[in-house]
Amino acid sequence: MGIPLIQGRFLDNSDKGRPTAVISERVAQFLWPDQDPIGRHVQGAAPEPPALEVVGVVGEVRAAVEDDPPMMVYEHYWRKQPVGMSFVVRTQTEPTAIANSIREMLSSADPEMAISPARTMGEIFEESVAARKYQTYLASAFALSALLLVSLGIFGVISFTVARRTPEIGIRMALGAREGQLMTLVIRQGMIPVVLGLLVGLACAMSVSHVIGSQLYGVTPNDPIVILAVTITLAVLSICACWIPAHRVTQIDPVVALRFE
Repeated sequence: MGIPLIQGRFLDNSDKGRPTAVISERVAQFLWPDQDPIGRHVQGAAPEPPALEVVGVVGEVRAAVEDDPPMMVYEHYWRKQPVGMSFVVRTQTEPTAIANSIREMLSSADPEMAISPARTMGEIFEESVAARKYQTYLASAFALSALLLVSLGIFGVISFTVARRTPEIGIRMALGAREGQLMTLVIRQGMIPVVLGLLVGLACAMSVSHVIGSQLYGVTPNDPIVILAVTITLAVLSICACWIPAHRVTQIDPVVALRFE
């Protein structure tokens, strides 16, 4: 499984018949903070004695990606006769071929044994995050739709404003206003409400971020990188939405604009 050994040793065949165990780092810190856990005793799965002697401390494992690692106590499998069990095989060859060979070996040892289908660790991981991935894709689709609506809204408002100001633009062009000046004018006036909206939106988002904090994994509600990325994305899209009608301004014929009603 690739679980790292932090202290002591792993369980091996010499532990057969002996009450020994390996614990996770969280168990060691919980039971004996800042102390050496090797040689101490913990209670195993069975309530009756003897207690299990700790011979090693290992790293953490997760039962689910979004959950904190649980406290783990590893016992030797010879201590119990489980109704069902599973095991992991690490291989550098095709997993399917190895799985078929293992199934044949188990079937030859006990033809009546019920053997579950083998799964790769990648498949197990994908199943564990399938629901989260669906939620992420759904949220991303809504976010992209919102971005599209925002861009179309800004484009529509700026286009309408430019159309209403066609005579004014014609006068400015007739008086010698350059194309760059007109584009800057339109983009600046279009971006003023966008900047105000971003400031208000950031303030509102940060004030209620604690509400969605429990739904996040690997990122904090007020992550500065995420906030900066979203702000820049919205600003760039808004500039693009303003640029199109601003560019159209430079194509207006001053004579036609002055006659516009």
